[in-house]
Amino acid sequence: MSFTISFPTQAPTPALAELGAWVAEEGEAFTLEAETAEVVLRALPLRLAIASGAGVRATVEAGSSSPISRTVRVVFALAARLGADVRLVGTGLVDRAALWLRLADEQDRLRLALALARAEDHPQGDEILRGLWSVLAALAPERAVRWDTLRERVVELRELVDDPDASSPDTVPVPLDPPVHLVAWRWLAETWPTLADPRGSP
Repeated sequence: MSFTISFPTQAPTPALAELGAWVAEEGEAFTLEAETAEVVLRALPLRLAIASGAGVRATVEAGSSSPISRTVRVVFALAARLGADVRLVGTGLVDRAALWLRLADEQDRLRLALALARAEDHPQGDEILRGLWSVLAALAPERAVRWDTLRERVVELRELVDDPDASSPDTVPVPLDPPVHLVAWRWLAETWPTLADPRGSP
């Protein structure tokens, strides 16, 4: 999943080469991609571009092993250069902690999905899933919280009651906000460390 960040500011929009120079000053290697007009960082899941309506746009792809803290540091260093706030599309204004939490939760969602896929062949697969359900139930008591294998994320099942007399109302899965995947991954990594480590064995 990718995250789009905007930097609303009244300051003049810098040239792409200037963005690259700023990134270099932060100690990060980058490539200027002429075809897409982007500054692509080599060691971080971060791409910078000049938005069509002027202004700078950043795209972050939170992979299962990408360095989240370094990414957040570069994003806010860029915001300081621009004299801008940091806005996460779909969320709004965020500070360093909120952005780190969102990216880290997404990273742990990916890790959790990979580990649960391995759990399908684990001799104690059912026990692993029961333990996860218990953790999720404790995290959100009195809510129907589940791991959605199709969406590969934790969701809450909410009823859609079109007909008040219906005996079995339809449900819709609604994604839960952070830090739900952080908590679930912490449990899995400590309880089943070989399962959490892709180099481990069942």
